[in-house]
This record gives sequence, C-alpha cells and structure tokens, in this order.
Amino acid sequence: MLLVLLVWVVYLLTATYTVSQVNDSRATSLMAWSLGTRGTVALPEEWRGYVPWEAEGVDGSLHTDRFPGSWLWAAPFYTVSEAVLDRGTPPHPWLLNYAPSGVASATAAALAIGVSFMLFRRLAARRLALGAALVLAFATGVWSVSANVMWTHGLTHLTLSLGLLAAAGGRDASSGLAFAAAILTRPQTAVVPAVVGLWRGASARRIRPVVVIGILSALGLLGMVIYSRAYFGTWIPVAGYTPGKVTSVATISWRQFGLNLAGGLADPHRGLLVFTPFLFVFAPFIGRGWRASEWWVKAGALGGLAYFVVQMRANGYQGGAQYYGSRLSLELLVLAAPLLLRTWQAHLSRVPLLRRAVLGLIVVSFTMHAVGATILRSYYGAAESWHPDLAELCEQHQDFYGCVDPTFPVPEG
Repeated sequence: MLLVLLVWVVYLLTATYTVSQVNDSRATSLMAWSLGTRGTVALPEEWRGYVPWEAEGVDGSLHTDRFPGSWLWAAPFYTVSEAVLDRGTPPHPWLLNYAPSGVASATAAALAIGVSFMLFRRLAARRLALGAALVLAFATGVWSVSANVMWTHGLTHLTLSLGLLAAAGGRDASSGLAFAAAILTRPQTAVVPAVVGLWRGASARRIRPVVVIGILSALGLLGMVIYSRAYFGTWIPVAGYTPGKVTSVATISWRQFGLNLAGGLADPHRGLLVFTPFLFVFAPFIGRGWRASEWWVKAGALGGLAYFVVQMRANGYQGGAQYYGSRLSLELLVLAAPLLLRTWQAHLSRVPLLRRAVLGLIVVSFTMHAVGATILRSYYGAAESWHPDLAELCEQHQDFYGCVDPTFPVPEG
C-alpha cells in the first residue's frame, strides 16, 4: 500500500537510532537484542548495574521489566542486523546498536496507520479516509512518540486496530488473536476486547462472538502469566514489574486519579487536547457522530476510553520524561479515531466555520508534532544524566554504534 510506504519512509527518516532516547525503549531494545542475537532473554551479566529498568529473574539472571510484546516484535530486526553487521556483544549496554529497534518502531507505526486507513474506508470514500489516516499519522503523537523509539504504543495501535477491524468484519477468531497480541504488549489493553467482544455479541444477538473473542484474547494474558511465572516467579501477569504495579489500581486516591485524568487531557506538557487541539472542535459534537455510528465505532471508542481510565488509575499521567507529546492517551486517540471521522461526516464538514477551524487546528497539530519528531528529538533524548564512564567507553570502543551519534551528549569530567 502506497500510504504505508510513504508514512514508513517519513518515520524512518525521523526515528531515533542511537542511545539518546528514553529508558523504556532502551530497556526494550536490550531484551530484543538478546533474544534476536543470542536466543535468550537473559542479558549479559557484565551489564548488571548499567541496565535501565533492571529486573532480576527467579534464577538470578539479569533482565529488564518490559512486557514481552514489544521486544518479541523487535527481536527479528536485531537478528537480521547481527547477521549483516556481526558486531557481537557490546561491552556496555549503552554501546548497543539501537538502530534495529528504531526501524522496528517506525515499521509498527506505519503498519498501524495502514490498518487505521482500512477502518476509515469502512466509513468513508478513499479520499476522506486517506486524509483521516494522514492526520492520524502526522498530526498526533503517533509520529513523535510511537514511531520515534520502541515504545509499546505503535504495536498496540497496530494490534488493537487489527482486532477492531476483524470484529467489524465478523472475523471473531482473528479479532481475539489480534487483541491477545495487544495484551502481550500492554496488559491494560485487556479492557478493549472485553468491551468490543460484549458489544459484538449484543450487536449480533449471539453469545458465540463474546466467547470466541474473550477466550482467544485471554491467550495474551495467559502468555503474560506464563512469562511472569517462568522468569520472575509470580503468577501475576506483570513481567519484571513488581506486583505493586497491579495493586496500585485499587490503592490510588480518588483525588490523584482525578488529577491524572485532568493531566492526561490538559497538562501543558502531556495533555491530549494540548497536542491535538482540533479535538476541542470535535468534543461538543461527538454525540452527533455517535448517533450516526456503527456498533464497532462505538465499541472502539468506549474501549479506548476504558483503557484510558484504567491507565490513569495505574500510573501517573506524565508517562515519564524524554519524549515529546501525549503518550498514555494514544490508545484512546487511535481507537476513537473512527468516531471522530463519523463526527466530521455527520456535522463538522457541513458547517463552514467549524470545517475551517478543524483544518486550521490540524495544521497547528501537524506543526507541533513535526517539530517534536525532528528538531526537538535530540533535545528530549539528551535530557537524562548519562553514565559518567560513557566518555571513556566511547574512547575505547569507537566502533560501537552508541558512540557515533553527533548529537550524543558526552558528560564533562
């Protein structure tokens, strides 16, 4: 598909390929490298103490706490890279070649845009669907976040959209399996197949879709349980995270929960509405789009909203540092995108003033994310305090990829 190729090329040109990136994606890259080149998820022991989000396996082996979906996706990219470059094991984790995970993130995000386009085509003519896909690709955090480094969000965008597309077409088994992959990548997305499966069953007036989507999507949770038990000794599906990450959903105060919801939508540095201001025009008229929508459009939007609520219960709205845009609301945005398109068709496109306001604010959103994906990319990547021995490491091992980035922040002293 020409659209996917175009988006992929842009994403490849703007992705981050060096160690100058956030801890989360570095931790994922290390696991992907180990599995893809050594056939094991245990990291080299000599890296202990220098690995971001370090986690100790039940046998004392070294891991990171990342969920398996993302590093399973990126591992084949490292297999190919190592077959070509034959670099071996870096003496320090920050000297790893992070380019394969950058390509993996750009690829997942571009494919996800292709699936979103197919969802839009179920609602609109090709030209309008293409426009909606381009807005999602370049005027949202899909560009500045998902496609930039190996977060979970490009892959959850891809798998959740595939699950919704399959459900819309009555392919319940395919839907459940796609949702299982999303859960293996980001377990809190389990609320999405729950909503979609129930709505699909109610729409068809049959119990079979509920059972099929439910059982097959639960394979993702089963995979998480098996991985967590085998490597970290817990039956709770948290991978290398502590079980407290799960119980925090129940223990967070209602005040903090409310602040998280407000921050996730309106914080100047992380708010969904701040980075996609055209949503301000859509918000008052969502009801009109809802009344004109098919069941799967409603189910996707409600599933995305349920995910966002769970996410804000489980974690702070900031979602860490060293990235540009709104991150933890991305699943809500991509799942609600078909409803936004229906709202455009049902009302906004018919009112000249509203139409011009939406188009103007889309330009603003595009400009913001273009700056974030290009000019500010190095700034946000350099925001962390680097290991003090890194300058010496680079002098000793100049052939390793982490030392050849011209924007690489070498610490003084």
